Amino acid sequence: MPAGGAKATGTASKLGAGLAKNVGGAAISKIGGAKGAKSSGGDAGSEGKQALKDVAAGAAQGALHGAAGGVAGAAAGAAKGAAVSAVRNRTTRRVIVGLVLVIVAVMVGVLTLPMMLGGALVSALGGSQEQGTTRSVEQSEDENVRPGEARQIGDEHQLPWYLVASIQAQKKEGKPTDEWSAAVARELDKVDKERRHRDLRTGGLAYSDKSYLVIPSADTDPRHQAAEQVREVHLQALQGAGFTEGEAGQIYNRALSWALGEDQCTSGGGDSGQIVGDEWVYGGETYTKEQVAIMRTIIGIAKTMQPGKEEEAAIIGLITARVESRFQNYANDGVVTDLDRSNTPASQLEHYSELEYSLTLPHDAVGTDHSSVGIVQQQVIGGSWGTVGDSDWKTDIEGVIKRLMNPAFSIARFYEAMGKISGWDTKPPGDVAQDVQVSAFPDKYEKQIELAKAIWQQFGADTPALALPDGIGGIGSPEISDKPAGCRGGTGDGTVPTGTDQELAQEIMAAAAAGKVLWWEPAARDQIGAYANGEKISPACTLDTGVLQALVMATRMYDVFSINSLNRRCVDDHAGTGTASYHWKGKAIDFGHFNGIQVTGADPESIRFILAFDKVAPRDSGVGQLDCRGWQKITTMREFKDACHHLHIEIGLSSTTLGDTPAKPEG
Repeated sequence: MPAGGAKATGTASKLGAGLAKNVGGAAISKIGGAKGAKSSGGDAGSEGKQALKDVAAGAAQGALHGAAGGVAGAAAGAAKGAAVSAVRNRTTRRVIVGLVLVIVAVMVGVLTLPMMLGGALVSALGGSQEQGTTRSVEQSEDENVRPGEARQIGDEHQLPWYLVASIQAQKKEGKPTDEWSAAVARELDKVDKERRHRDLRTGGLAYSDKSYLVIPSADTDPRHQAAEQVREVHLQALQGAGFTEGEAGQIYNRALSWALGEDQCTSGGGDSGQIVGDEWVYGGETYTKEQVAIMRTIIGIAKTMQPGKEEEAAIIGLITARVESRFQNYANDGVVTDLDRSNTPASQLEHYSELEYSLTLPHDAVGTDHSSVGIVQQQVIGGSWGTVGDSDWKTDIEGVIKRLMNPAFSIARFYEAMGKISGWDTKPPGDVAQDVQVSAFPDKYEKQIELAKAIWQQFGADTPALALPDGIGGIGSPEISDKPAGCRGGTGDGTVPTGTDQELAQEIMAAAAAGKVLWWEPAARDQIGAYANGEKISPACTLDTGVLQALVMATRMYDVFSINSLNRRCVDDHAGTGTASYHWKGKAIDFGHFNGIQVTGADPESIRFILAFDKVAPRDSGVGQLDCRGWQKITTMREFKDACHHLHIEIGLSSTTLGDTPAKPEG
């Protein structure tokens, strides 16, 4: 570019920036500095000033982007930037009329461009937010979302239509979307009677280089705080209406993402999301610890079955599970639909009622897609997905269901089929997924690749290769030593720790002080701390010596581990089996992580602890996650079903210490 051109552009940029500064300053002077205004829940004047500074910033950005067009271009850019920032900010919308008058007056006085500014404001007011939200919902391509119906229900119950659409996407059983929405609306009226916290776009800011709104992440920012108030109100209402805490979080985060105008083209950004506790947040959606456990299982089995090509295999498995189940383990209610009757042989339909057995197994959701179950929706009846040896759907349908609802078995069987496709590792991942699944919607898999890559980036490095369940690859039960090769940290061999309760507790607390023990909740720390300090223990807060011994074993076997739950009676926590739980008796532990890896009861670190503990456990002790492992090499403890996102260990009722009950005889 000639020097003169560069100079002209620079001059225009300065004029545009100066214009923005003058506009913002005038607006703040006229509106933000008004005297005698009453405050409502905070410093209204300060909030107004901050909001109008955002408008000024938007004008400045717009001026710089339009500077190439000279003074007029800078002015147009400033007008558009100020207008979009104004209309997308909750505070400035309350004073939008005053803002229009101030900006128009300044623009008339400086460059006589009222038509330009007015047009920009009308355009922004007319639909920028709604267009962004509509585009975002359409990008989701969720087959359960029906925008027209969502708008109608939203109008009827005075709910944002995108919140109703998110309720549709959740597909909560029990009642139709209209009734769920009505219940949410009633709860909102209870917790937000003055209707001050209903706008999910509260706190959202527009930037000229983004097509969606952004809520500031700093918790000291008043806009972030306002957005959190809206979140709290809606989560409370959703749970009051009957959704679980996890479901409420998913519904709100999805609706918020849509409200801000995010979509698959704008929200991913190539990053790996954010870990919040045991959950993972990415692209405006929160994935629960159960979903994360399934992601890790998919990755772990890929590492075992496709060494050297584990990332390629994991990406294909992840996009398949995202499309088929949203990383949820599906049961099947056994209902025979009209579609089933039209294309399924009667000899198979007569077995559909037996699918109800899946409802007795740990599951995250319930579906009615022919006879499919599990994380990649494999058919129980009419095929061979769950067949092992002589056990098939005709002779052992419960065995088939149990295997296909074991995420490790399910994805391993998927990888077996994938490995038979010639050149699978060089083909587009979506094509490979379709070749295996033969879906009626073949284009959906490819759209999840960016998400799958983010999952790999977040969890790929620290997820270990997982042992294969029975029936996969013809290898049967894997041989796993007490300390698998490659296991990180720790030198303990699983022998019984000795000492008084206080001495055992002091060793645990010393390990915690060194950063080796992490606490899911302060209650667990306080329970052990009371023993370590020699305090008088309430009958409701006791811990068996065997529990303390097991925790000392963990401190010696691992560099770091986390405790999710101990005595629940001490904190009146009725989760799980309530007062019948061993947790209620102070005789159980829930482990969450070993060496920084979330345990599933089937991963190598879980197996290492189970096998060591099994050697010293009282005969009537127990270990959960039976279905997660899919195989048995345990000689002493009884096994039972439990969710695959932790490891549950419990001490026998007949004993309080380890090592005092001989193992049951083999055979």
